[in-house]
Amino acid sequence: MILQALYERYVQLSSRPDSGIAPPYSSSAKVSFALEISPDGELLRVVDVRAQQGKKLVPVEMIVPEQGGRSSNIKAHFLCDKSDYLLGFAVKKTSSAGQPQKIATSEHFDASMELHFNVLGDCSDPEAQAVVRFFERWDPDAAADHPALAAIPDLWKEGANALFVFRVRGQPGFVHQNPAILQAWSRYKSSSNLEGARFGQCLITGLPDQPIARTHEIKIKGVRNAQAAGASLVSFNKDAFVSFGKEQSYNAPVSIDAAFGYATALNALLASDRHRMTGIGDMTVVFWAGQRQGAPTAEAEAVEALFLAFFRDAGTDRENEPEPEHAATTALVRDLFARIRSGQAVSPDMLGNVDAPFYVLGLAAPSQARLTVRLWWQGEFGSLVARLIQHAEDMAIHDGKEVSGPPPLSRLLRETIPRSAREPDKHLSPVMAGELFRSILTGGLYPQSFLNAMINRIRADGDVNTIRVAAIKAWLSRYARIHRADTLKEVITVALNKETTHPAYRLGRLFAVLEKAQADAAGGYDKLNATIKDRYFGAASATPAAVFPLLIRLAQHHMAKSEYGRLRDMEIQEILDGIETFPAYLDLIQQGLFVLGYYHQKNEFFTKKS
Repeated sequence: MILQALYERYVQLSSRPDSGIAPPYSSSAKVSFALEISPDGELLRVVDVRAQQGKKLVPVEMIVPEQGGRSSNIKAHFLCDKSDYLLGFAVKKTSSAGQPQKIATSEHFDASMELHFNVLGDCSDPEAQAVVRFFERWDPDAAADHPALAAIPDLWKEGANALFVFRVRGQPGFVHQNPAILQAWSRYKSSSNLEGARFGQCLITGLPDQPIARTHEIKIKGVRNAQAAGASLVSFNKDAFVSFGKEQSYNAPVSIDAAFGYATALNALLASDRHRMTGIGDMTVVFWAGQRQGAPTAEAEAVEALFLAFFRDAGTDRENEPEPEHAATTALVRDLFARIRSGQAVSPDMLGNVDAPFYVLGLAAPSQARLTVRLWWQGEFGSLVARLIQHAEDMAIHDGKEVSGPPPLSRLLRETIPRSAREPDKHLSPVMAGELFRSILTGGLYPQSFLNAMINRIRADGDVNTIRVAAIKAWLSRYARIHRADTLKEVITVALNKETTHPAYRLGRLFAVLEKAQADAAGGYDKLNATIKDRYFGAASATPAAVFPLLIRLAQHHMAKSEYGRLRDMEIQEILDGIETFPAYLDLIQQGLFVLGYYHQKNEFFTKKS
């Protein structure tokens, strides 16, 4: 289903001339330099084609002849490759003080020369013949000392990973863009694909008698923690995967064209900031909208921008304004969250295009060479928006000034790890991150580990902030709704709930009042080096019977010295009226209610009264 959806996207994009999708037998690559040669094949100079990005020069994206996977085997690429194949030497980086080492790679050069002779040998185009003559006259042994290479200092800084293309002086564009050469490449690939190929029905397209891909050569690039050269989404390399004697990818037959299509579409998604999200544990998430029959392309783009705005802005005010093309979409999403804050009814219809098909794919790279699917969701955009609205409503909480919108997912996850972590991403639980994202998309329970992590962080550092409490309130709200726990549901509100008699919630309120009594006696929270929260919050939220009698005795001394002692005493009496006895122990859900009651009561002290 995943590969089929990706292949359908490739078919849609390939029918649009402006899509920028790689045509058959092509792929996208990041090119740094061009070898400018004469019609006779002499290397004249090396041209730096990188683009300025801030203070750095970065490689430019180009559509080049197809570049398949390459492991430890020698395998040349056509008209776009590294220096070890096109020039016969590799650059090995050393320390910053040392000079880069230039290592001869004549075997790689010979493989590249053979490939270019096979493809271009019968092509009469002048540019094709210029490339052939270049390989005939180039001496790999003297390559590292060629004056054209020495004139580009950055050539050595880029190391062995820089990609080169060809350009013939006096000809427009690059050699790999020449139509006659592309036709020669297409004929070569077609014949090589059919040579020794097995035929069968393709699992993706359903077409019979298709040449089946023995391996899916195009690597998937752009997934976090995967190899820079790319990783495989479909891979069979163990005897355990052999089925009925069918080895490698023959036991899950995908045609060569379909394998190229799904990999090309996925690489295009991963390369686009409009279709990719990171910061969700170790996952890299891509998403796209399918195009309905006869619907304009702009409709799908609007739906994709809406989804991205949900997780990028998440109802918060960002310092930087959105990009102009996303400004209207972002404003629409913020208006939606404003309605949630004010308690107004919201529905997916407010965002339009509710019946557009939508897809979300989460990938991770537990092994650098192979990918794993952590998440797959597909359905109508309207049902997805309904789940996002539910997530926003579950996360809504009054922060003392207004009802806050849901925080970005990456911000939520950072609250589950220590603030002192130097590399936060390495401390995040990838499993919890994936489960949390999945629960948002499906409307299911938030993971139990998410609640555990939030409460443990509060117990560890004593920071009861809005994001953590919103997360706890959301977990409790969803648990109560799905499990139909009416007694729990009536406790959970956006702001202070004085009506509920739930002991855990009331004990949280009581703790906030006792802390306020201490602050009043000292002249304010800022006059205290530490409050009772810093010493007793963890114990009070887990074992109330062991802590609250002591705290109430201390509060008598605080109230006796405070101007507002009588008011605090009345609040304590009002809260204790709903508590028959202090529980010996509170379970995790009750601890969550304790935190919620504490936060609500403390915010009530600072909320302006009308």
